[in-house]
Amino acid sequence: MLTTIITILYLALIAIICIMVVIYVYKTEKITEKITGAIILILFILRLLLIK
Repeated sequence: MLTTIITILYLALIAIICIMVVIYVYKTEKITEKITGAIILILFILRLLLIK
């Protein structure tokens, strides 16, 4: 039971971070920051889907 609650909180936190990265990538002008943000976003999406 406790692990289910912790997993749900963890996934919610990762989802919030993904949303913040997407907003940052759209607001930035530099191409290097967009590429870095995209790489980070891929890693967080894989983590959100619980793929290691």
